[in-house]
Amino acid sequence: MKSKLAELLLGLSTLVLVLAGCGADAPQFTMDAEQVREVAAGIADFKLPEGYRPDYAANWRGAAVAAYHPDDEHSHLMFIQLPEGDGPDKLDTNKTLQQFTHDEMEDYSQVTIVEERVVTIDGQETTLIVGEGVSYDGTPYRQITARFAGKNGPALINLTEPTRRWDWARLDDLLASIR
Repeated sequence: MKSKLAELLLGLSTLVLVLAGCGADAPQFTMDAEQVREVAAGIADFKLPEGYRPDYAANWRGAAVAAYHPDDEHSHLMFIQLPEGDGPDKLDTNKTLQQFTHDEMEDYSQVTIVEERVVTIDGQETTLIVGEGVSYDGTPYRQITARFAGKNGPALINLTEPTRRWDWARLDDLLASIR
């Protein structure tokens, strides 16, 4: 059974993915690698997993996103800085998703929460939400989302990869590197 926090984190990470895909409410995007690094540096310090490179950064309604990917079309790593006072525990995910998603995106993919585990990020315990699903093109994937204390307030990490590529040891190394 999924917890309210799990639903909230998964919904928020899904919202960011949808917004990145549809450009709702004109977020400010850049694909400049140095600007992606600058946005990420404002969220947290971390060691980027091997093979990942800057994809884009976005600022939208006081939130900042730094996104990375390897050279495939299915893997994404995002660090998300939430506006101060708008942590996942303060958001009504259903209302937010209804407000910002488009009807045509509803069947893009389905994610089912399969596990919640306690992890430590920068010395603080947090809940890692593990979801699994199938992308729009039929590729099975795994997605994790966890909340942590970013440099400027509440933040999220979201990693989505095809299950054939998934590596728990690499994820553990990434989480251990976040400061």
